[in-house]
Amino acid sequence: MIKNLKVRAKIMLLSAILILFLCVTVGVSVVSSYSSSNQNTETMNTTLYDDYDALIQAQVKNVISYLTFMNQQVKNGTMTLEEAKSNASQAIRVMRYSDDGYFWVDQSNGMNVVLPNSNREGTNRYDNTDGNGKYHIREFIDKAVNQGGGYTDFVRVNDDGSVDTKRGYTEYFKDWDWVVGTGNYIDDLNVKTNEFQAVQQDTNRNTIFMFA
Repeated sequence: MIKNLKVRAKIMLLSAILILFLCVTVGVSVVSSYSSSNQNTETMNTTLYDDYDALIQAQVKNVISYLTFMNQQVKNGTMTLEEAKSNASQAIRVMRYSDDGYFWVDQSNGMNVVLPNSNREGTNRYDNTDGNGKYHIREFIDKAVNQGGGYTDFVRVNDDGSVDTKRGYTEYFKDWDWVVGTGNYIDDLNVKTNEFQAVQQDTNRNTIFMFA
């Protein structure tokens, strides 16, 4: 009788150890899954923003290259400076990339040269502010003129009160005192990140249910 109790106790102890081991294994697996999910989300978010930054920078540099070519025509005597600027501004006004990417041009004093489909074209934008009161035009100019080019985040408040976040890149064409810029809404990038995170969370939940 006593001998059977000892055997039964050993079996119960081994069973408890096995259950504990399984619980620890599942716990480690779940923690590892969540950690990997967060890391994957951060990696995707960084990649999306890096790709976007590279795109808008490359597009502005394309315009700068075009302006360099046009300025060379002036130096060669092919056209006057006024003609070159007029032709270039008309060309930039209709340039597009991706779905709705466009360009704007300001002088270093804030006087606008090109701003497609806007009644603010030709006005001085130096004191303009975004939806948060930020002097984003001044930042466009400063980063282009004094920093060799750079990125600026700014927001737009819509008529319904919703806020859209935009990110732009500007670079300076010194020969003409033109600050060339482009940018677009980046809320779509955040939406894509959130969608990816939701998929990862579903995967984690399925992992838990599988072990439950």
